[in-house]
Amino acid sequence: MVFPTDPLEVKAEIALGADINGDPASWSWTDISAYVRTADGTKVQVNRGRRNDSGSTPPATATFDLDNTGGRFCTQNPTSPYYPLLQVNTPVRLSVSTDSGATWSVRFSGYLSKLPTNWRGAAGSDSWVSVTADSVLRRLGKGPSASPMRWTTPALVSGGSCIEYWPMEDDEDATEAASYFPAGVPMTASGSIDMGASSPPSGSRATAQSDYAFMKANPPSLSGVVRPYTGTGTWTVLGAFKVDAESIIDQVLMSLDINVGEGSTDPSQVRVVIEGNAIQLEAYDQDGTALGVYPGAALTVPPNDGGWHAIAVIATQAGADVDFDYRYEGATFGFTVSGKTLGTIRKAAFPATSIATAGQLLAVGHLAVYDDDLSHNSIDAYADAMRSHLTDDGERVDLRLSRLGRESGVLDSVNTIPGEVDMIEQSGSQAHGTILSAMEDAAEADGGILYEPRDFQDGSLEFVSRSAINAHTVDTPALTLTQDDYAAPEQDDDDHYLTTRVTVTGAGSSATAAAGPVENETSTSRNVRFPDRLPDLAGWALYQGTRRDYRYPRIRFLLNGATSLIADWKTTELGDRILITGPPPGVVDDIDLILEGYTESFDQFSWTVEPYCSPASRYRVAELDHTTYGRMDTASSRLVNAAATTGTSLDVETVEGAEWSTAASGFSLGVGGEHMSVSAVTGSFSDTFTRSVSNGWGTSTSGHAWSTTGGVAADYSVNGTRGIINLTTVGSLRSTYISALPVANIDRTVTVRVPVLATGAGIQVRNAARWDVAANTYYAAMVRVETTQAVTLQLLRVVAGSTTTLRQKTITGLTHTTTTDFRIRFKVQGNSLCAKVWSAAASEPAQWSDCAWDDQISAAGAFGVRCVTNAGNTNVTPIAIQVDDDATLHPQKFTVTRSVNGVVKSHAAGAAVGLFQPNYLGL
Repeated sequence: MVFPTDPLEVKAEIALGADINGDPASWSWTDISAYVRTADGTKVQVNRGRRNDSGSTPPATATFDLDNTGGRFCTQNPTSPYYPLLQVNTPVRLSVSTDSGATWSVRFSGYLSKLPTNWRGAAGSDSWVSVTADSVLRRLGKGPSASPMRWTTPALVSGGSCIEYWPMEDDEDATEAASYFPAGVPMTASGSIDMGASSPPSGSRATAQSDYAFMKANPPSLSGVVRPYTGTGTWTVLGAFKVDAESIIDQVLMSLDINVGEGSTDPSQVRVVIEGNAIQLEAYDQDGTALGVYPGAALTVPPNDGGWHAIAVIATQAGADVDFDYRYEGATFGFTVSGKTLGTIRKAAFPATSIATAGQLLAVGHLAVYDDDLSHNSIDAYADAMRSHLTDDGERVDLRLSRLGRESGVLDSVNTIPGEVDMIEQSGSQAHGTILSAMEDAAEADGGILYEPRDFQDGSLEFVSRSAINAHTVDTPALTLTQDDYAAPEQDDDDHYLTTRVTVTGAGSSATAAAGPVENETSTSRNVRFPDRLPDLAGWALYQGTRRDYRYPRIRFLLNGATSLIADWKTTELGDRILITGPPPGVVDDIDLILEGYTESFDQFSWTVEPYCSPASRYRVAELDHTTYGRMDTASSRLVNAAATTGTSLDVETVEGAEWSTAASGFSLGVGGEHMSVSAVTGSFSDTFTRSVSNGWGTSTSGHAWSTTGGVAADYSVNGTRGIINLTTVGSLRSTYISALPVANIDRTVTVRVPVLATGAGIQVRNAARWDVAANTYYAAMVRVETTQAVTLQLLRVVAGSTTTLRQKTITGLTHTTTTDFRIRFKVQGNSLCAKVWSAAASEPAQWSDCAWDDQISAAGAFGVRCVTNAGNTNVTPIAIQVDDDATLHPQKFTVTRSVNGVVKSHAAGAAVGLFQPNYLGL
């Protein structure tokens, strides 16, 4: 049998005596399930994640009751079977089984943070005690506060160890530099050394500094004894320094004393000397005899450029020889001493006392000794801690989190769900603080979620990037709830998320984005590397703050009642998508959410889940090639004509921006809150003239009635292949037009033929738009065939019959004949008028023939064809102008399925049209 027919089994385990900084796979688990209370309404409760999509994630917690009979869970009780291994921070794991123990699902992994201190009597109600456990985030938050260098430096070695480390971040009144290690020996300061006086590497505290004005008379030195250690045949010493720009300096920057036997000629001292813009490496025996020298040469990045630099000295026993190298700014230099043996380091000085200079300032800090020949990558990571990921180059958020995890000494790993890696933010300078504060700072810079997995075996921390959450919003939901699965959710329509003006600060700058009218104004900081990211971040925050979806701070469902959800809930994680279909009354669309956190509680007979969610729309962005989310909305579109409740064809005008693509179908359209599904997008108007009509043009192929103006009805006809307009009087316009699609913006192409060669004067054909027929006001792309057979294109503005030529151009390479069909395309968008004319026998040219800008006519109107002979024309009349293949690319006709979301309503002309789920470009 399975739950809920059989009870839900709850298992609690503790890892007694576990090395909590070690690999969880090595821990031994003790089952204490028999002492967990899950009867009489007492539940185990787990809280994970955050309550909304802003701010950092608090530590996950678990609370449960234990039978503390005899004080078995009191850490100071010598008679407890768990004494003395049970302590605060003992690992604990909580699991459930719905199939009588055949399989288990871990619901929480953490560390006991609150244990009982006393107990009463024997078994019974008085022996039950409440126990609290917290995730690893709590431990990270209680760690020491330190500079980035202080976190990085001791953690560089994986195979060997850091023998000694002097951060030199001591206060200005200090007389020595304390060791990082409790048992370490401090460095002694002498001469012109001022502690806490430097301008430090970013994120660090001020280090030791010496003023050259006193150096010769009072040579500076910081020297420290290295505790005895067993030699490995290799060692590395790392330090950071800064010399004033262009200082003339001859300084023993570092001096390392090596253990050797009395009378030995093995290397006993290594020195690093700065000589102007060069660095020299030297090795001596105990008599002062030089054993090897790498002569200084001018470096690409000079040491006296006024910036902080990292330098490493590496010594390695190579058979019977010893290799000495120094690494500086990504390059390695050195020499080999033959027939010698390498000893361990016994003393380090940084700086040493020998000096001859006319410079000004020298600063040093963060000297570390390792019993390992650090890889170039490790050495460069030390340099990065001082420069790249803190200042100039930035550090990608997921990489910073991974590095911080390694440096913490607490975390086994930080796994990243990256989404699009290139979309993860570059973080800025890492501030002085705890590992947790640095991690939260990085996670917030990206906008992702940092959280702990349910099971120790899944790693220490997870980071789901903003880009990954963006992707989750268009993925298949991790969990889908139907109306029978949940209790009525808390539904808020408030200004909790509303932000109409956002200022984002960071990287020494700020940026503001606003959408009027300003109702709610907020400001935030983001520790990003590059200031040019701030406008995008402000825009993203504004986008999130202006989504007007309902907010669902809490949804509640019972897994003991909705058992079909159990399998999916077990694998649903923070940042995943949850979809609620069949929403409650008052909500017409499915509820689409992102899981930010949750509370779950369970006992033998119930398993309740309360997710905390944010609207998925606050994370959803356009996704290339996606059927629904790969389409971008137009800037502004409207209905040309009113739509009844049952109409399945909509005429749509794009008022601003590009027209709707006709290549795709099946996307969702929104008009007045009604969800429609689009099956096709075509031009609204077309006419192929495959009919015969006298005294007019009748009805177009697309079903729109033609009207005429000028002359008599007999001047207009359709002959089965073409529309005919007869010009019978010189200078008298003949016109046909469509009034049932009144638009301001149009893209229309029509074929025309003038079947005679013009004599005396030219003959015009006009493609007219925004035409107020009664007022005789419109724009036109006019083609005139000249008596020379040349073709002229004019862009015209006609107001109350008065014509203004905006642009005029003779079309090169185009010649009029009595059988030439011309294609005339005219596009009017906002204040832009563009036209092109070409032979119908040729392909459409890519470029417009001519364009103009004009703002005198803005109202929507009819469109049509106007023809006239110029004054002085001597052609025999009537001249039968022929029209064919008349069609619009815009306005457009949408074929739709109505009321997808159950909303049934009519819509007035001018109603806004857009994607039902508008898509926005991501960061």
